Amino acid sequence: MNIANPKTSLSVRDQVSKDEWNARVNLAAAYRLVALYGWDDLVFTHISARVPGPEHHFLINPYGWMFGEITASSLVKVDLESRKVMPSDYDINPAGFVIHSAIHAARQDALCVMHTHTPNGVAVSAQKNGLLPISQQRKSRGREVRPVWSQMTPSGHRRADFAVPHNRCHSMCVRVSPAGIEGRHVQFGQPNTA
Repeated sequence: MNIANPKTSLSVRDQVSKDEWNARVNLAAAYRLVALYGWDDLVFTHISARVPGPEHHFLINPYGWMFGEITASSLVKVDLESRKVMPSDYDINPAGFVIHSAIHAARQDALCVMHTHTPNGVAVSAQKNGLLPISQQRKSRGREVRPVWSQMTPSGHRRADFAVPHNRCHSMCVRVSPAGIEGRHVQFGQPNTA
């Protein structure tokens, strides 16, 4: 009689540091909140978080998963070039990480980048003049960014050049790709949708 060997692979939680696990839990919660509030756009928006540590690694959702399905263990760990740096059964959408990698590369203080397609954000970003400075709320919404799509990633995708100083800017309305938000923690990345 053959006895099956016990499962020998470690869970994701057992493979990562306590700080990374906390980042994973917070990021998974952010994905689920975005779904709850209706800020997701099927699989075409993303939230990424910098993994604590010096390696410049990031967490992002597996491609094809709905935001309400994301768990701490399903998040995929990648580098700035969207290459997986930890084994995962899941792929990511490299094109979806282009904006995130550009902001993470330019802003070491951006520990979370959220890219949403809220109805209001889509409407404003599609306007010729973008977000007009005609109200006091405009000041609190950040600034409009017109990135230069200059860098090519190894995967052949163009990366936006966000190298201009945005150190005081925590939300951006990117032309035709609305609501890019960055924060010092996942909990601070909340889009202004009004």
